Amino acid sequence: MTERSDTDRRRGLAPPQYRLSTLLAFITVVAIVLALSEVIGAYGTFWLIVFLLGVLGHIAGNALGKQLRDHGSRPLDGATAQSGAGPAVSEVRHAPRTRLSHRLALGPLVYWGTFLGSMASSVTGLWWLMGTMQDEFTLGAALVALVAFAVLGGIWSFLAIGFLYVVVGALRQALRHDRSIPPSTEHSNPTQRT
Repeated sequence: MTERSDTDRRRGLAPPQYRLSTLLAFITVVAIVLALSEVIGAYGTFWLIVFLLGVLGHIAGNALGKQLRDHGSRPLDGATAQSGAGPAVSEVRHAPRTRLSHRLALGPLVYWGTFLGSMASSVTGLWWLMGTMQDEFTLGAALVALVAFAVLGGIWSFLAIGFLYVVVGALRQALRHDRSIPPSTEHSNPTQRT
């Protein structure tokens, strides 16, 4: 682990750059997708574009993560510490470490919420299917609908409840930290030393 310093002036991320070959490869992929749209139809084209955007997002995320890791793990020697432009980083100017930096289980609230969301979704989906199919409703269709709507409801309720659980926990921790700061030091100049 590197030592913290008030003269930590490491450069941030460089602006994105690409070569001519990358641009031509991108144009080729777009041309192939447009040519395939005649064969695979509108839905196939949509899902192909979603897949390609997901792959592109993963590649960009890996590249950014590598750059951030490389910049963050550089040692702070005299030459590199003063070379970059930017404000000096000090402990006083930053908030304390939050609970989001720790890997914790979400707890029973999220599990029960996911289970109840899954059950409510399966019952609602089955009710909707019975209303729309009326005469053609079969036991096989009911089982498929129960499983499909339970899985979809479970996924969406887990995402929603897990997100709200984390956001509310972070807000509670931030508000608790705000109350613990004495009023005399709340607006003091962080660069002044006593």
